[in-house]
Amino acid sequence: MKIAVPLEGDLVAEHFGHAPQFAVYEVTSEGVRKELLIPPAS
Repeated sequence: MKIAVPLEGDLVAEHFGHAPQFAVYEVTSEGVRKELLIPPAS
């Protein structure tokens, strides 16, 4: 399962579509993996 969390610095962003970055967590039977993603400029 993958879970995306919109971030503004170290805090959760209020607007998903306007977040400057996202933390994507992938949960598997082996554990949890975190990846930080920065969306392309619009």
